[in-house]
Amino acid sequence: MAEPSQKTDEIEDLIQSVFGVDRRECIQQNVCTWCGSQVKEFSDSLSRKEYMISGMCQECQDRAFAEPDDDEPFEDL
Repeated sequence: MAEPSQKTDEIEDLIQSVFGVDRRECIQQNVCTWCGSQVKEFSDSLSRKEYMISGMCQECQDRAFAEPDDDEPFEDL
C-alpha cells in the first residue's frame, strides 16, 4: 500500500470536490486518481514520488507532463 503525501484537510476536500475522488484513498488502494486503473509500476523514482502527490499512474503522468507538439493545433480544455 502506498502512502499519500501530507496535505491539509481543506486541500483534500478541495481536490475531492473538483475531481470527485478521494486522493488519499486512491493512493492507498494503488488506483489512479485520473483514469481509475490499477497502478502497477513507474519508470523512475521521481514518477513514483509524483504518484504520492497527485495519484496519477505512469501513463497519466506521461500524458499530463508531455511536451506540447508544435504541429498540433491548440484545443480548448
